[in-house]
Amino acid sequence: MSFYTPWKGLEMDLERYEELTARRLQRKARRQARRARRDKLWLAWSAELRQLKSLWLESYRDIIGYRK
Repeated sequence: MSFYTPWKGLEMDLERYEELTARRLQRKARRQARRARRDKLWLAWSAELRQLKSLWLESYRDIIGYRK
């Protein structure tokens, strides 16, 4: 069985269409998972950086004897 796909302008059989759709969905899921991991890492890293920055500032102020 085949049907016409107007966006491609060609005949495509149903099995091939389903296979391509499944692949596209898998790629989308992998991309979303990767983005979620990256965002989680970024959040953790930036929080750690903020903490380090405040620690550094605190110790620097102690060294130079700065008081608010």
